[in-house]
Amino acid sequence: MFSEKAIGPKVKNLNLLIKRTIEKEIECHQSDCDPITSVQGFIIHYLYGHQNEDVFQRDIEKACQISRSTVTGILKLMEKKGLITRQAVESDARLKKLALTQRGIEHNELVMDALKHIEERLCQDIPPEDLTVFLRTMDKMIENLKRGETQSD
Repeated sequence: MFSEKAIGPKVKNLNLLIKRTIEKEIECHQSDCDPITSVQGFIIHYLYGHQNEDVFQRDIEKACQISRSTVTGILKLMEKKGLITRQAVESDARLKKLALTQRGIEHNELVMDALKHIEERLCQDIPPEDLTVFLRTMDKMIENLKRGETQSD
């Protein structure tokens, strides 16, 4: 059993609550369309932020830190929902670059509104200096774990 001061379970719980809140928030704004998951929302936002670049499936795998097979399934569903397209690349017929459709761009606006609202809720009643320390500490923890990954490879 973990102690009350164990970081991992608290981070996992916070992550799960954020994910559920994102999905609930996005769902509330989507009465006329298929709901999207938080991961689909992240992919939409990633593609929106990289519209002037060629983005491929491997970029999504890296950004989301999820496996190729998982990303393949998510992208197929997003394409079926009309959120993205896969476009052939002239230099390599095997590669397909990803692009948002107009519907995907509209979903990005919903996602951004939801994320802004959730960020406000997350930070409510927390002094700015506490948030600064928290974020700096989280960055250091991420760095610690990444350094451990590269040392064991």
